[in-house]
Amino acid sequence: SGAPMPYRFRVKAFAADGSASSATTALILVDVAAPLTGVQNVVGNGSNRCGIVDGGSVWCWGEARLGALGNGNDAGPDKCPNGVACSRVARPVIGVGGNGTLDGATSITVSGSTFCVVRLDHSVVCWGDNRYGALGQGFTSVAADPVEARAVGPDVVEIAGGYDAGAEKRG
Repeated sequence: SGAPMPYRFRVKAFAADGSASSATTALILVDVAAPLTGVQNVVGNGSNRCGIVDGGSVWCWGEARLGALGNGNDAGPDKCPNGVACSRVARPVIGVGGNGTLDGATSITVSGSTFCVVRLDHSVVCWGDNRYGALGQGFTSVAADPVEARAVGPDVVEIAGGYDAGAEKRG
């Protein structure tokens, strides 16, 4: 903790037409331009990473698909080598309702392109892919804005994700 940590993320290599059906199995490594300092925990999938830094703020980088950056949209400030919107710089996740930045995180997990954190007050906040209702909100659209998960109890201390399931640990 404290020393800058360089990270990389992978993106799929697409054919010249950029269509998903032309995606190859080749992956391109993309360096993160500005390493984070004070990193406590980092989780990720094949194309995205999010981490908690000292003080409990949450930062993400990688491909901008399915709201995985927690920046309120599917756009990224950069283009990755495969032409997909991404962020090559770790950026703070916005707060619930688009207010400020997400803070108070004590643990983080990822399941596919759905990211969730447990906060100091034991609430669970999630963002990203919600096509199957993974965010516990009663809707199935992508949530690029972090939302409080309603399907968990009030005393969660840790959360874990899998490919299509999650679990919580209560205190």
